[in-house]
This record gives sequence, structure tokens and C-alpha cells, in this order.
Amino acid sequence: MTQIVLPRPLAVATGNLDPLFTGLAALQPNVVVHGDAGVPQASAYTRVGNGFHPGTMQPRGFLGAARFLGSPPSLRSKRMTPPASVKLLMDKMKEGRNLEFYSEVGEMAHHMGDWVKCLIEGRPGLNPEEFDYLNRFTQYVFEKVKKAPRFSARFGELGVSPYVVRKMATVIHGFGVIEGLLDVFKMDANLDLLTVLHALECYDGSCQFLEHSVAVGRISEQDVEDAILNDARELFFKRVCAFVESRGYLGNGSLRGFAYKIIRGLLALKGSYDLFVPVAKGGLYAGALADLLGLKTCVIEVHAHNKKHPTSHVVDQMTPEDIKGKRVLLLDNDTVTGASVQEAMRLLSAFEPSLVDVFLCSEPSEHTQSQGSSPAAIAKIEKSGVRVFHHNNIKPVPMTDVFYAIHENLNTVLGRLSKVERGFEELLPQVDAECAADAKTLREFIREQKEVYFALNQFLPGVDRVRGSIVSRLEYFLRLFEGRIAHGAMALSLGEGGFFNREMQIIKTATMFLPDIAETLAIERYRHLAADYAKKRGIESIPTIPQSYTAAFLTAQAAFEDGYDVALIVGPEAFSFEPLFVDLGISTVAVNIPEIDYDGDRTLTILDSLSKLKGKKVLVVEDDIRSGATLRALVKGLQPALPKKLGLFLGLPIARQRLESIPAIFDKAYTTNTEQDEDMNFLQFLMEREVLFKRQIRVADFRK
Repeated sequence: MTQIVLPRPLAVATGNLDPLFTGLAALQPNVVVHGDAGVPQASAYTRVGNGFHPGTMQPRGFLGAARFLGSPPSLRSKRMTPPASVKLLMDKMKEGRNLEFYSEVGEMAHHMGDWVKCLIEGRPGLNPEEFDYLNRFTQYVFEKVKKAPRFSARFGELGVSPYVVRKMATVIHGFGVIEGLLDVFKMDANLDLLTVLHALECYDGSCQFLEHSVAVGRISEQDVEDAILNDARELFFKRVCAFVESRGYLGNGSLRGFAYKIIRGLLALKGSYDLFVPVAKGGLYAGALADLLGLKTCVIEVHAHNKKHPTSHVVDQMTPEDIKGKRVLLLDNDTVTGASVQEAMRLLSAFEPSLVDVFLCSEPSEHTQSQGSSPAAIAKIEKSGVRVFHHNNIKPVPMTDVFYAIHENLNTVLGRLSKVERGFEELLPQVDAECAADAKTLREFIREQKEVYFALNQFLPGVDRVRGSIVSRLEYFLRLFEGRIAHGAMALSLGEGGFFNREMQIIKTATMFLPDIAETLAIERYRHLAADYAKKRGIESIPTIPQSYTAAFLTAQAAFEDGYDVALIVGPEAFSFEPLFVDLGISTVAVNIPEIDYDGDRTLTILDSLSKLKGKKVLVVEDDIRSGATLRALVKGLQPALPKKLGLFLGLPIARQRLESIPAIFDKAYTTNTEQDEDMNFLQFLMEREVLFKRQIRVADFRK
């Protein structure tokens, strides 16, 4: 029995459309398909995966799915083009023909199955024609589905619903369709609205939806965790474990999920207390959450349950000055008899706090054997003048506060953006008071940077890094202005340029897009693929990292336009450049010729069949040429399958090359010039195959 593990994008794409698995079934007679949760389903015709979880959609898109799955050597260089039936349907749509919906849905199931099969075979990406087809086809199905938002029997029988449309649109990053689904899901008041809101990054709206769903009990804690943590789940649990383990306790044993109710309670109480004291072990998780929220904590350990003589001690270092006269909130999981709380208060009393209250993670319950705090124990504690807080008696803070508090304290890119925006809000009135014109310019700059940030397609590899650079730039300007004000230097900068002469000049000359956006996107698009291509051929590491992927891409594109049939990758260094040629649609094969010394002998290892080179126009892909020994060894090894014509691609800058060492058999050499403006060329290529911006923006200048 063969198991195929689909990455989440494919689970998203195909979850509720059973006929799609006909494409999978054709791969092998006995196949079990399951999602990345690792739970096999009943058969290849059942639902894939465990649903869509915002923030866990890596790898994303067709390229990401191909990167995740990899490809067998026999299919690695195969160019997957649309099947004839797909081309026929595409042509009909271009003619504007109104196809019968019943028959078209049947075709859709068949064709989408073909696309899934292509992905499993390692298909690297979509060409512009395929990309246009899938976008238009998804839009066409959406127009049909939205006319029946309550899911009539007709659509149910066909297996088509807004869920399927959303999943298809998510995989191809069809934000127009995803946005159009907002009204459809609102009509049905369905939980899938949360997924749509997160795909559109409407976080305030998704938090409002969470608020309502929690109030009416229509959402699980897992769904809340997915929505709040977004892409920071791993970071969150790593931070919680670090708090617990740094104090000598077992981290994993203290984790019980996201526990958003605890976080809401702590946020509601944080202004009323100076110190939060987790009682180990039951209160460690709440203590970790308090620490995450930036609250001052001090861990103590208490042993009082079923003990005649309770014991306790301070785990964290604490001096009397740390607690004397302070308002203290004890954090514990529950209380059954009240003994642990009493012992904790006895321990703390020596430090003379002004106030000690208790926060319990578990709600009052008569069934304390399984879970919950004893109402009688709570009443006993409260009689001593101590307030006891739990979920039922705390007014929760808005879910929006929870979302931004988590991301700001985890220092995610989104959290950093939120913090820097708040910093500017506090700063701008002071700038406005000194120079209204400067304040207006600064506000417009911040608005434009945010516009670019949220317009970028968050599912595209590299966008997180681009966004991080945008936020870093804003943080730089915030520090610049804060420093000027803090040092009272405004009066010194009076003059022709205004109060903030230097700062405003930098802002006025800054481009809306950072200079390295194209290179960042190219690196993230290609570097992992390059390592995968090498590893599949037994090459564990690639010694060469291109100085400029965008410059190398421009050189590869020039070679592609000269009509080469095959790219011959000379490993190990040239594997860095193989994804460029795969992306351009050139078939690739590889050999490996390690360099032992500058002008020594070279050993050639054939990694793929070279039979396809015979009589063809072949482009040899190398990083650089020095002595020419590698190329001479390659030409010697090609004698049994001598190509019709040989060209040479050199991916590193021309300054690194000794072109006089190129053997005479090569008709043409393509050298990489890193000084030319190649950014727009790569971005244009990328935008023909991927969605770079999920919404239209007013800023149109991509150049440096």
C-alpha cells in the first residue's frame, strides 16, 4: 500500500471535491491519500486533510507544493503542459461560449484531478496561459456558485460549493474570488468566513467574528488558536516551553493548547496587579502566558495537597524589595481544598505585599475529581478577604486585544508593524505641533508603506522577508524622530528645511518599494528548490550561492530566448541555477564534476541519462570558469551523446570569469552582469505566473 502525503495547499484545494481524486487514483492502484496531519483516510476518494488552518499554509501555491513533494528523477525535467481537454475548455472560454454547467463541472473535476497529478509529479510552476486559465475558471465557477449561497441540492449533488471555490481560489491565490465569497459566507453565517477573512488579512473583522462565535458557542478552541496565532504557532509554544523549562520543569507536560481564556483573563487583570506569581506546577502555564504578555512574574513551588505539613519555596530569585507593598496575583490551575493557596499566601506574607489575590485557570465545578475548582474551596478563600478570579467572573477583553497582544509580544512581523504604528501615533502630535507640513508628509509615508505591506500576497515565498524590511524601515524612522525629540534637538534644526530637516529629506527621497524586493522574492523562490534538486541526485550541499539571482535570471532568460532544448547542469555549484531554467520551461539533466584543485583532474559522474542531448541544442550551466578543466572534462564525457550545438551559461558575475579558458567547442557564452537593472525584468516574469499583489495599490514605482 502506497501512502501519498499531500501538503496543506492540496488539502485545501481538493478537500470536498471527491471526483478530483480520479487523478490521484490513476497514479497507482492502491493509494491512501491523507493530509499533513498524518491521519490516513478511508480511501483515495475521501476528504483529504483536516481542513484549512490559517497561518499553516506552507508550502503555499503550486510552486510551494512542488517544492514540498519533490519529484522522481524520471519526471524532474518533464514539462507538464495542460492536457488537450484543458486546452479545449480554455479555448471555449476565450470564445465566450456559455457552457452547460452540469457538463462543465464534470470537466472541472477531471481537469483539476490532472492538475493534482501534475503537482505530485513535481511540476515547478504555471506558465502565463495556465495561470490565466485557472484564474478565469475559478472565477467562472464562483459566479455559478454564488447564485445559490444556501447550497441547493443541485450543487450538493455535483460536489460543488463555496467551500470548494474558496479552496481552489486559495491555492491559486485568487484574492478576487476569495473577497467575493465574503457575502456568500455571511449569508450562511458559516465558520468558513473566518478562513476568508484571514486569507484577506482582515484581522479586526476575523476577531469580531471570533468574538461572536465564542459567545454563541459555535467555535472550538483549536479554531480560536488557528485564528489568533496565525503564522506564529511554533514561536508561541517555543516561548511557553522556554519559560517552563528554564525553571527546571518539563515544558511539554505543561502545555494544554492555546488557552485563550487564560490570556483574556490576564489581559483584563494586568492593570490591577504589579506582580504575577505562578504556583508550580499547576500555574506554570498561566505564568508562561503572563510572561509572554510582558507581565512581571515570579515562580514559587507549593506542596500542600493531602499533606499534613505543607511546604513551599521561591523558585525565581526574589528580594523583599521586589514584592514589598506590591499588588500580587497568584496564578494556579485550580483549587480543591484551598490548602495550596493558603500555603502560597503564607510564603508571600513574609515579603509584605500590599495585596494578594488569586487567578484560577479552571472554572468552579462540583466534579473536581476530573477537572475544575471546588466552589467550597473558593468560598473558603474568599472569606479570608482574598478575591478569586476565574473565567466566569472576569469581563473578557476584546479578542482584537488578544490578537495584537500575542503578536506584539512574540515580535512577529505583524506585531512589529502594530507596535511601530502605535509609536508613530504617539509621536505625530508632537511633530504636528512643530511643523504641520512635516507631520502630513510623515503620515502619508506611513500610509503608503502600510498600503504596500498589506497589498502584498502573503502566500508568496519571500513576502514575509519583504514585509520585515518594510517594518524595519518604519522602525528606523521612528527611532530617528524619537531621538530628535528626546534630545531636544528640534530647535537646533530650524531653518529652510523645517524642524526635521534631515529626517524629512530621507523620507521624501525614499522609494515606496525597497530596492531588494525582486532579489528577496527570487531567493525565496529558488534557493530551496536548488537544494532539493541537488539532494535528489545525492548531492547534499551546494557550495555556490548566487551573488544575484535576479541578474542570473536575466542571463538565463537571454539564453532561453536563443532556443536551447536542454540545460545541462554541472554540479555541484550549478545546482543553484537549475530552478531558473526549470521555471523558464527548459528541460534539465545533470552531471557532477567536483573541483579538487585549481587545474587538476576532474572526475565526471553522470546523474541523469544524457541520451536526450544527442543532436540537440544544449546549454551547459556553470557558476564560473577559471582554468577550464571542468569544461574540458565535461566535453570529453559528452562524446557518446554529442549535442548539435553547445552554449555556456555562467551564473556568477563577469568579474569572476576567465572567458579565455572557454573551450572552442562552445558557440556562445552567456555572462551575468550584476550592475544592470534586472529587478523589473524578474518582477514582470513573476507576476505573469504568481499573484504578487492581492489588491490594487496606488503606488506604481517599482524602480530603485
